[in-house]
Amino acid sequence: MTFPLFLDDDNPYDYREDGNGDDYGSEEDEEAEDDRAYISSKPMIIDVDVGEEFTLECQGDPGDWAVMWEKEKGVNNTEVLFVQETKITSDDRINTLKNNTLLTVRDVAASDAGKYICRYSTPVTPVKQVIHTVNVRLPPRVSVESAVRIVKHGEPASLACNVTGYPKPTVSWERK
Repeated sequence: MTFPLFLDDDNPYDYREDGNGDDYGSEEDEEAEDDRAYISSKPMIIDVDVGEEFTLECQGDPGDWAVMWEKEKGVNNTEVLFVQETKITSDDRINTLKNNTLLTVRDVAASDAGKYICRYSTPVTPVKQVIHTVNVRLPPRVSVESAVRIVKHGEPASLACNVTGYPKPTVSWERK
């Protein structure tokens, strides 16, 4: 989705959406908008099980700012999920409620873990945002090398296993 934006070279705060000379903003209007728009939701860190649902908040007053939900996909890379009421993601499990102030993800999968960002932004002002962290609990999985080893008495022997899961499982060895 694109929004046409025409800037006046003499005044970076003088912008119009239609190119007909209708002024939709001025420096004074922009400063007033900066003072009014805010996000009151605090960053959340939540743990959720595979198959469950989670909801993230983005409460506040966006004023005339666009409200966007994104998911971090790596360093300096995000996937846009929603812009205002427009759903960008094709994932049917992800939706917003209450005028885009709540993001819900149903039937959670391991790939849903990560950072979710709610941003309020306009074309010419700094972004206001809150970043939530979602951890997906995964049961421990153990893989052991099953080779038979013959070692002479008194010589060292090594055994290895790979354990994954969240939270990180504790590994202990026992001799029987």
